[in-house]
Amino acid sequence: MLRGIELHQGRPILYGLGNFIYQANLVERLPADVFEYFGLPADADDEAAIACFERAAATGAAPTIAGRSPHLCGSGYSVLAQLRYAGGALREIRLHPLTLGPERSRALCGYPRLADGPLAAGIVALLRDLSAPFGTRIEARDGCGIVVA
Repeated sequence: MLRGIELHQGRPILYGLGNFIYQANLVERLPADVFEYFGLPADADDEAAIACFERAAATGAAPTIAGRSPHLCGSGYSVLAQLRYAGGALREIRLHPLTLGPERSRALCGYPRLADGPLAAGIVALLRDLSAPFGTRIEARDGCGIVVA
């Protein structure tokens, strides 16, 4: 899942860049803790759990990206981090937003492609918000996120 980025003594800590290969659509059943989290009965189907994720997103109880809950989008979106050093010091972290295509057909989803447009902006904004508690600022620039040192 996407998690925040922290700069600690000039060194980056990348807590989670998301998945680079993810084919959840091939999973036969969601894990039991998903049903427990939402207080669903053991015989509930996966669609009931996904509906709970979506309701949480729709009511503002969870941050969203492309209208989807972070539990779903965290699996379907990621970033490729490009770190640039000069003279032994970190100079830039460029974050290239990726989509694994959860909106694509079952045969085509699950492998990364560069995201663009509003989807790329949403991924960068989500990572910016996740990184803010660590005091890390991320700016959107040219379809990427740039960590401001």
